[in-house]
Amino acid sequence: MYKVYALLFCLLAGVNAGFAQQVAEEVARLAAGDVKAAKVLADKTIKRDKQNTNLVAAMGEAFLKAGRLEEAKHYYEQSRHCHKITTRSICLGADIALAEKDIPTAEMLYNRAIYFNECDTMAYYKYADMMAQRQPDSAISHLQRLRKLVPSRQTDLRLAKAYYDSNNFAKAAETYDSIGVDALGEKELTNMTMALFMDKQFQRSYDIAKDAHSKRPRSAVFNRMMLYNATDMKQYADALDAADALFNRSDSATLQYLDYIYYGYALHGSGRHDEAIAQFGKALQLNPDRADVVEATADAYDQVGRYDEAISYYRKYMAMLKDKSDYENFKLARLCYHKGTDERLTKELTTEKRAALNEADQLLAGIISRNPNNATAHLWRARTVGATDPDMTRGTAKPHYEAAAQLLEQQGKDVGKLNECYRYLAFYYYQKKQTGEALQYAEKILKITPGDDFATRLKQALSQ
Repeated sequence: MYKVYALLFCLLAGVNAGFAQQVAEEVARLAAGDVKAAKVLADKTIKRDKQNTNLVAAMGEAFLKAGRLEEAKHYYEQSRHCHKITTRSICLGADIALAEKDIPTAEMLYNRAIYFNECDTMAYYKYADMMAQRQPDSAISHLQRLRKLVPSRQTDLRLAKAYYDSNNFAKAAETYDSIGVDALGEKELTNMTMALFMDKQFQRSYDIAKDAHSKRPRSAVFNRMMLYNATDMKQYADALDAADALFNRSDSATLQYLDYIYYGYALHGSGRHDEAIAQFGKALQLNPDRADVVEATADAYDQVGRYDEAISYYRKYMAMLKDKSDYENFKLARLCYHKGTDERLTKELTTEKRAALNEADQLLAGIISRNPNNATAHLWRARTVGATDPDMTRGTAKPHYEAAAQLLEQQGKDVGKLNECYRYLAFYYYQKKQTGEALQYAEKILKITPGDDFATRLKQALSQ
């Protein structure tokens, strides 16, 4: 109570704006528990300057802040009967309407306050806060108008935040940049680095995060942004350094599933596939519905030669897709091919390996039926069926290599793939003692890769 008595005593000396704000804060504190005492203090304050519209409105704001809507309305009506109209009074009415979820009335009153004094920032800010999620374009246009009328750093910061919240990351980054990186606080720097990251300006985002990290080395936010940006730029050594800082040397770091994903990508890119799988697993525990992580897990298992797990995860990934394309079918076929040609345990073509190759063949045949001009599918089908006929006795790969070669010749690109087709066909005809055809393909090889050792030696053997 001592503070209340002190405030009442000071009222004898009159009311100024700064002191009125102090009283309003005390009214809000009291109103949270003792409404009667709060009203006594508010009324005694107003009594010293009954026609001070802003003073009366400040008391209404205090009660509204405490959640006392009826009392806020009382002081709002009282402020309307003062001699002078002010934007603060009008905004109080809008604040009350907003508290009652009457958005049209709140919007009308905020705009009335702006019309009454187009250079008063309060109404613009309150309107922008209200419309940020409802109509972000309208919030932004109001702040842009204020920025032209009354340029200020505070308005620029709010405009940048409005752009950021509306996912206009390029404009958010541009606006933060216009303020100056050195003038931004930690929250604004966080938004700026994220805006640049989302706008795919990875290097700029990384540089700002790194500079902020040098001043706040234990900030989880900037360690995180360094990890994300470095990973997307494929700078895996830097990414792993940032991951170590995020996971092991950050204060109060609340790890997110994306942290594990990006750590996994960085490990994967560095060739540490088993460790990447562990991180992807942690990400999936937090968010099992992330299809991209399921796909990345399949890729990592493929890289370490654990093809059963790779195929299992890729099937799971495909089941999560609403629309599948031949791209997904091709990737599954390639995984089945990898399993069918894995010779680490045995070089023997086991029943399980043959089944994997048969599935790959069926998938590739389906792709070719839908797109006969897909040279890559023809080539992989040739490899797949060729794996079941390694000594070329049946020549099952021959028609597929011929189809792939014809399409590659027409497209006039990918010498490496074309060379593979010619080498198979040249050796196939050599084994069949069809010299003319074997020589023809040897010449084709030398034409696209002069001095090729295989083709040179084959020509020599055919000439003997």
